[in-house]
Amino acid sequence: MIVLGYIAHFIPFTIRAVYASLQQMNPRLEEIAWLATTNKFRIIAKITLPLVKNGLITGFFISFILAMGDLGVTLLIMPP
Repeated sequence: MIVLGYIAHFIPFTIRAVYASLQQMNPRLEEIAWLATTNKFRIIAKITLPLVKNGLITGFFISFILAMGDLGVTLLIMPP
């Protein structure tokens, strides 16, 4: 339950980092990929994910660091 609370609390920071990296991606790359294949999962795996990888990693670390700063409050509420 605590993990879901942390996810709900810090997901906007992750979304913000991923959205910034998605805005930097050229949409023509996906359009060109549609000419080569019609498999959407392959396009996402081969083109979109490698370009957005840095934003995903950044979003994870931002959320992780903020969650670790909030860990003391959780331990006060629910002691081990």
